[in-house]
Amino acid sequence: MYLFSASSKRSSVGDQAWIRENCLFGAEVLIGQGVSVDADVRIGARTRIMHGVGITREACIEEDVFLGPRVITTNDRYLNMWENPSFKSPTIRAGAAIGAGACLLSGITVGRGALVGMGAVVLEDVPDSRIFVGAPARDAGEVRRV
Repeated sequence: MYLFSASSKRSSVGDQAWIRENCLFGAEVLIGQGVSVDADVRIGARTRIMHGVGITREACIEEDVFLGPRVITTNDRYLNMWENPSFKSPTIRAGAAIGAGACLLSGITVGRGALVGMGAVVLEDVPDSRIFVGAPARDAGEVRRV
């Protein structure tokens, strides 16, 4: 991992993307147009983040992850921004894929190789190699690799 530099030959940042301080990116990361990456975020190698994604402060996204357009992560479960905030960002494990428009609640973990469907609202941890769909998201079976 290294501090991200817009001049990196193996990574790419789209137009109008915002990347805050102290972010660490692996090699060959793709950041799409209009993506917002808050401070202290970690993004693993070969991760692809499509346009309009919002990544909250201190999120951990491991290698080979795919985030579809307009995925949103949150870090405050109780909307308690004025008194005693309880910030905890999500973790997305290696090889996971999150469909367009999905929303991840604060503090959850999406397991290795898991799949979250388009528009899902994830309120609880997603186990490794499981498919979660719906609002609220529910287990829809096992990810099968062909």
